[in-house]
Amino acid sequence: MIIPILEGLAAFLGKAQKAVFAARVKIHPLDKKHQNLRILKSSRYDMSKQPGEDYYLRGYLRFILSKIGKRPGLTPSPVCIDFGCGQGRVLNQLAKLHPRWKCVGLDLSPRALSRAQGIAQSLGLRNVEYLQQDLTRKPFLPVRGDILICNEVFFINPGWKKILNNMIGLARPGALFFCSWRPRLYYLASALKNRQWEDLFTVLRKNSGSLENSAVHFSWEEAKTVSDYLVRKKMSLLDHQGIGILSGLAGEPYEHILSPVGLSEKQRLILEKIDETIGKKFPDFGRYFMFCFRKSSGKNQ
Repeated sequence: MIIPILEGLAAFLGKAQKAVFAARVKIHPLDKKHQNLRILKSSRYDMSKQPGEDYYLRGYLRFILSKIGKRPGLTPSPVCIDFGCGQGRVLNQLAKLHPRWKCVGLDLSPRALSRAQGIAQSLGLRNVEYLQQDLTRKPFLPVRGDILICNEVFFINPGWKKILNNMIGLARPGALFFCSWRPRLYYLASALKNRQWEDLFTVLRKNSGSLENSAVHFSWEEAKTVSDYLVRKKMSLLDHQGIGILSGLAGEPYEHILSPVGLSEKQRLILEKIDETIGKKFPDFGRYFMFCFRKSSGKNQ
């Protein structure tokens, strides 16, 4: 349903493109070295401190823990690897809830890793460690993962398929994966809200690019496209969930519909029920959508 609507909108807008644009904004080519520098700069945004991010963290944890609890045959002391762990907001909580787990966080940013380690120490965690790693390069770890997480990372990595391949290479047979993608509709709504017409065409016609004339390259997907890709990779799809359905934080496209900031706990619980119900059927309407899938014993393509 979403894809035909977007294709129709793209065709309609395409006819008016020459009339709308008298001048073109600069399109920044993707450069791996500079992209990494921009990713490092983006790590200054500390999700462990930002108002409202705790609400979305609860959504991720709820989804992850519900699937792990139903996973038969999972070892009592699994290895959990978080790719792009940032300040450790997900991994530290999992390590705290499951002290028998061995948790490893990987990230490019020393600043984010230092913050993650500091939080782990303040919580008295002894089952988690943090390592610097360029996720687009094959990690060298002495362990293989039973649970692999990559959350809110792919949206700033147009080469996310390479990261996913690296994750698969570090996974044991039967391992569980939890990965999130930024929906195309999110950036479409953002472009419309901010009257960024050039971005509108970029989002409709491509799956990655620079937005708002930024030198950073972002990526976006649709849940159906991701699902089809994972099937081609011989992954067993277990579930999916939209996170933050039509809600957002300051500066985001859905913030004026609803923001978790300032809501009472009772109101947040109501919003969580809405997220869980609508997010199953309409994952593309979230700030992100997350897939849970399992590595099969067959050879990946």
